[in-house]
Amino acid sequence: MTAEEFDVLICGSGSAGLCAAIWLARYGIRFRMLEARDGPLRIGQADGVQCRTVEIFESLGIADALLKESYHVMEIAFWSACSKESEGESGQAGIQRDYLGPDTEPGLSHQPHVILNQARVNEIMMDEVVRLSGNQNNVEYGRRVRHVIVVKEAEEHVQVSLKLPYVKVTAEDKDGKSRVYRAQYVLACDGAHSTVRKSLGFQMQGESSDTNWGVMDVFVNTDFPDIRKKAIIKSQHGSIILIPREGDQLVRFYVELPPSTTQPSDLEPLKQRVSQVFQPYHMQIVDTAWWSTYSIGQRLADRFHDSMRVFLTGDACHTHSPKAGQGMNVSLQDGYNIGWKLGRVLTGRAPESLLETYQWGPEDHDHAS
Repeated sequence: MTAEEFDVLICGSGSAGLCAAIWLARYGIRFRMLEARDGPLRIGQADGVQCRTVEIFESLGIADALLKESYHVMEIAFWSACSKESEGESGQAGIQRDYLGPDTEPGLSHQPHVILNQARVNEIMMDEVVRLSGNQNNVEYGRRVRHVIVVKEAEEHVQVSLKLPYVKVTAEDKDGKSRVYRAQYVLACDGAHSTVRKSLGFQMQGESSDTNWGVMDVFVNTDFPDIRKKAIIKSQHGSIILIPREGDQLVRFYVELPPSTTQPSDLEPLKQRVSQVFQPYHMQIVDTAWWSTYSIGQRLADRFHDSMRVFLTGDACHTHSPKAGQGMNVSLQDGYNIGWKLGRVLTGRAPESLLETYQWGPEDHDHAS
């Protein structure tokens, strides 16, 4: 193979791409990841690691660090608006706890639901990719994919060692310089705004509008009794998901913004909404470690592959509300699913028809791995 040819090209180095890469490295498959960012994810984004995902980490032999460093979610609380006025806040409705109980159904799994920054989750997987492959350079950073096409007839004046059909990918660096890659298979792990999906002409179907969210990792001074429990708060002022973070003090707030609200350009509107939602409890944000805003809708791609050569994974083919905590977890399971299947096909341990099992519909979206 030439330097630009690979068995598998992974567009994106997030949860789906990294989990697939672990399997490819295990099978000794020649692969490369193209990542638009200048380097690994450092902070923010997803944090909830569901029981099934912890089981996957266990099956890959990398659960120890995850379990040691994470916050273990044992209980969940639900709060709603109460009818009586808050003390000292005339005319302002307060909140009341409706439920406090186990976070997961008893007997669901032998592993817990845990919380750990996605940057660290990705790092754990990347360390395993490097260990298995013996290669520190599995990712090319600063490479933004611009065009993807399945090549079904021999290209003129181009010699390749890949069998038809194969995939041709054009990527661009930060200086605008283009480079062409060819691979037997391509995985689209490049997120909700996937260039690969758009290049193939696939459409996302589902909710017609996005929901706006603010998210912040903060240190707080509060008398709210469930500050170190996962909590869903729905008041007359809006809704918030509270997630205790690893360590003893950091917490995350997912703040749902009204549909007509434009995404705030500074933190103050989010702080004000947090204060309002938690009334009558005192909720002072002392320091902010990180914050962001984003828009998301629940949608599903109309197709999940092109010619069994390009496969969509993660947010590239399904997007979720943060209320369900599915995004990173389902993405990682997609990578696990397609990764082991490609490994077996490319090493001759399974027929190519195995790849046909990597497709599903809206009715069975949470597919088995």
